[in-house]
Amino acid sequence: MSKKSMVSKSAVHPPLPVLEKFFHRNGYVRVQNYNLKQKLGAKYHKGWEVRFVLKTPRELTQVYQLLCEAGFKPGNPFTKHGWLIQPVYGKQTVDYFLS
Repeated sequence: MSKKSMVSKSAVHPPLPVLEKFFHRNGYVRVQNYNLKQKLGAKYHKGWEVRFVLKTPRELTQVYQLLCEAGFKPGNPFTKHGWLIQPVYGKQTVDYFLS
């Protein structure tokens, strides 16, 4: 896990209602498969990740700003199947959004 994506609970403000709305609307998490990681080693690249699936560039900007204000370190956004995706990496981030 990179230092860039790490966030401590104490550094994060309580989740903002708007950010929660975006996550619960159609966000999802990707978790690391420990058994596959052990089997494939360095060839297995999946990590811990929260993805916000957004409809417009305006939503993307809004979520990015909210994540920064809350103390998270968002990754670079990308498109997938016509949707805008804002990833946030790290096991602590996944745990935070699933709690």
